[in-house]
Amino acid sequence: MKKRINFYVTIFLISILLISCEQEEDTSNGYVIVNNVKYKLSWGILENHGKESNYSDFCYVLRLLSTGIDIQEEEGTVESLIGSGHYFSISVFSNLDDKLALGEYVYDENETEKSGTIGHASVRLNFDSYAESEQYFPSQSGSFTVESNDNIYKIEFDFFTDEGVSVTGYYLGKLEFYRYGLD
Repeated sequence: MKKRINFYVTIFLISILLISCEQEEDTSNGYVIVNNVKYKLSWGILENHGKESNYSDFCYVLRLLSTGIDIQEEEGTVESLIGSGHYFSISVFSNLDDKLALGEYVYDENETEKSGTIGHASVRLNFDSYAESEQYFPSQSGSFTVESNDNIYKIEFDFFTDEGVSVTGYYLGKLEFYRYGLD
């Protein structure tokens, strides 16, 4: 009888352990994959830089960052990124002045700066603002998709660098919003 009770107690404890392991929360809101290696992205900022010309739509710069990277702000403006980690950066054009337009964005070889187009995109791995070292992967082709519900953005991207390296990623979460030159 004692063996049977020990057996059931052991099974019960193993079950609790397995359930608690399954419920561990992933603190990462997203990721970027470069050369088949996944890097976590934890938070993001979205900067509206206004219109680049009378003919363009609003230029946004989106940065999705890992933990370890922070922003240095001055008078409500992002001056620089500080710390170390990884990040994805993209400039896109949207016809909305208060958020990104939903849908797919693609590279525009004619650089029309119209809504739904991409200006440039890049990934920086092993970024360190103090050592000024990193692996830099600029891209020249690909797409970027935006969905949003109650200021929670779902972002997916798929790019190729100049050297043909695949860069894919995903992000789900809020973005810190900055607005410049629109007064």
